[in-house]
Amino acid sequence: MDKSDPPTKRNLSLESKLFLYLFGSLILLFCLIYPTGVAIYEKWQIDTAVWNAKTIEIVHYNPYCRVPFQKEIIYGTQILKKEDFHKVSDAFPYCLDISCPLIMTMCSFDPHHRIVITDAAGQQKVIQVCFICTHVQVGEKGRIIPMPFFWISPLHRFFKEQGLPYQPGRYQEDMRRGQESHP
Repeated sequence: MDKSDPPTKRNLSLESKLFLYLFGSLILLFCLIYPTGVAIYEKWQIDTAVWNAKTIEIVHYNPYCRVPFQKEIIYGTQILKKEDFHKVSDAFPYCLDISCPLIMTMCSFDPHHRIVITDAAGQQKVIQVCFICTHVQVGEKGRIIPMPFFWISPLHRFFKEQGLPYQPGRYQEDMRRGQESHP
């Protein structure tokens, strides 16, 4: 066989298989392994904070308030009993996460629910949840990550059981009223 002969189908097939294998591995790495690792790490932080918690406060709020001298509108708060602390951990189950960390949503992280976990030394771990873009932030300066799919339903249920459900119409109405009364 002369060196100037075009490559055979067998060589192209092998090259195509190698390319597909590498491409598939990268997709698996970036869309399953990395997001799952991040979710497991955040879940571990939440569990550690809950295990060491002295108090846990659940807050439903609107962070955008146009009333002078008022930082936010509080719709409701709940202080969990010690025997109910496990419900916070249960709302964030260990699970696989399939997402693409490179794809951003159009929502600008607009949380209306937060969980404030305070330990015996007074240190706080704040978990903020945005159901609009389904992102979560663990720690006040923590990174904002897409919520794993299997966290969304348990979190909705958790906040609803606490009497602090997600109410998108209410947030928009408060914003409209605030803009009308305080231009």
